[in-house]
Amino acid sequence: MNPTIDLFTPFALGTLMLQNQIVMAPMTRSRAGSGPKNPTSLFPPLTKGR
Repeated sequence: MNPTIDLFTPFALGTLMLQNQIVMAPMTRSRAGSGPKNPTSLFPPLTKGR
């Protein structure tokens, strides 16, 4: 077993072929208000851009 992993090598993630193994989760939770499912003024531009 190799204890080191080269994070900058290509990686297959399902049907996606990534250029490296460094992945960042979407940061959409920071656009929510204090209440549950409470959108803020940042929500409309987010959904329009999708």
